[in-house]
Amino acid sequence: MCRKGVRGLDDLREVTNGFLGYFVKIVYEHKGDVIAFAGDALICVFADDRTGTSPSCLRATQCACILRNHETQSLTVHLALAYGEMKFSLLGGLYGQWVYLLNGLCISELSDCISDARSKEVVCTSGYYQKALNTIKALSNNGDHTSILKVRPCGNSNNILVETITWTEPPAVVATDRRKDSRSSRYVSEDTAVAAVVTSASLFIPKPILTAISAESLDHVGEFRQITTMFLSLDSYSAVSNQDPSTLQPFFLIAQQVLHEAGGFLRQFLVDDKGCVLIAMWGIPSFTYSNNCSRALFCAVSISVKAKEIGHACSVGVTTGNVFCGIVGAPERRDYAGIGSDVNMAARLMSKANERVLVDESTFNNLSQSTKNLLVLAEEKSTFNNLSQSTKNLLVLAEEMHLKGRDKPIIPYKYNSKTIPNIAAVDEQPGRSVMLKLDVTEQLSLQLDAACNGKSSFTLVVGPPGTAKSAAVAYFRRGAIKRIMQCVCIHAQRGHDGVPYGVMKELFLKLVGEDNFSTENQQRTLINQLLNSLFPDGERSEIDSARRSLIVVLGIDWNEAFSPGSKNIN
Repeated sequence: MCRKGVRGLDDLREVTNGFLGYFVKIVYEHKGDVIAFAGDALICVFADDRTGTSPSCLRATQCACILRNHETQSLTVHLALAYGEMKFSLLGGLYGQWVYLLNGLCISELSDCISDARSKEVVCTSGYYQKALNTIKALSNNGDHTSILKVRPCGNSNNILVETITWTEPPAVVATDRRKDSRSSRYVSEDTAVAAVVTSASLFIPKPILTAISAESLDHVGEFRQITTMFLSLDSYSAVSNQDPSTLQPFFLIAQQVLHEAGGFLRQFLVDDKGCVLIAMWGIPSFTYSNNCSRALFCAVSISVKAKEIGHACSVGVTTGNVFCGIVGAPERRDYAGIGSDVNMAARLMSKANERVLVDESTFNNLSQSTKNLLVLAEEKSTFNNLSQSTKNLLVLAEEMHLKGRDKPIIPYKYNSKTIPNIAAVDEQPGRSVMLKLDVTEQLSLQLDAACNGKSSFTLVVGPPGTAKSAAVAYFRRGAIKRIMQCVCIHAQRGHDGVPYGVMKELFLKLVGEDNFSTENQQRTLINQLLNSLFPDGERSEIDSARRSLIVVLGIDWNEAFSPGSKNIN
């Protein structure tokens, strides 16, 4: 669907908000909670209630048996169940950002379990099955003889294949909302409580979502973007020694610091059936730069090197491609995610990396030449042979790899230097003569990054003749287009000479559209709208002054009908 581009957007939304949304709805109907959207999977938990009348294992089993029958023309599901104690911890804290982590031995047990489950099957661990049997026996001793669980062995493994479950949950006891009890001063007002929750929740909500919430455009979040994705596996993670999530705080602080330096978006830090994984992205709103690939490589190598200093080992996969960035889930539980084959490929490269950093061809092609010299593709031996001996010493050829989702084997690039690469300040333009000084391109790139990430900025390129102003503007425009920023370009013409604000008038009309600014009524309406948006709380005198300035700049004469290009604006 991602390969279809915009044409596949509706199909993707149907999957993310339709297919997965149904799963979320059923999970919450059975008093479960979705703790993570892990790629194309959901990780859910079901806690025992305090009354003991609604056992978590029976609710989870009943939920799984319903979900296994949900399918589309191209999608089916398989489910795994495990039981055990889980621990919760908050990690991070740098730059006002936190993540929550749930961890336990039962999560690691899901790996073999989900592998045994085929399409439309529910498989549980032997420990989970024993817990379910004990629960049914306890209910039977209390007079409930209606709970029935039918299972059979799952191949040669110790896991159990669930066939059916018969169980009716007793009516829930409605709890009293004590916050509304005016007789107790211990409970804060509802408005104060909501405000506190919103403030606390913002520490965990992705920046693109916070921006969409403030703009009241949450329902319209969803687009295709060129994204560089990094999957990092903490190979030294142990389900036993790291059963307490807080033991991962030293590593996560390193990752959080490096990710901040690299300007990356932390998509996820979680423990699932594959282990402990960190996912980061470059290219999403508020985290878009001209050198996304260089930043990702710097981040991957830097975290790997610094993690090794505290006794951890990492494997990393980095890919670049067209990715759907948007909301997945349902109103009950949603998340911001990147979906696409290139995201999946980063995860698969990570699984093959074996404590290395592997990079796909698309990422390699977007790196600066100085960084490319630290990477090589196995097939391109001529490139390798033409490098200096000192550069050759940094390289080891990567092996051929067979990856899920690819018809043919691929040979990725491999970073094999102990040196952390620099973040290239700007992207090089192959085939173009370099006319601009490095500090100029750096400043232009910083301005573009600021504008692309929602910061108000104004860039004015000035200089005497022969100082490459045209080259600077062309560089600026190329950078804007690469960042998928809407770009309007006009050129000063001879007719602008001697015309006050001639270029600004032409730019204004390009931005608003001449057809929207041809009559006096249109002009008055649009100018009032612009001023109200610019000065929402401004004094009347301030707005009137701005209105007069705008009328002078545009040369408007409301005594006659305005038409673009007429003497009224020249």
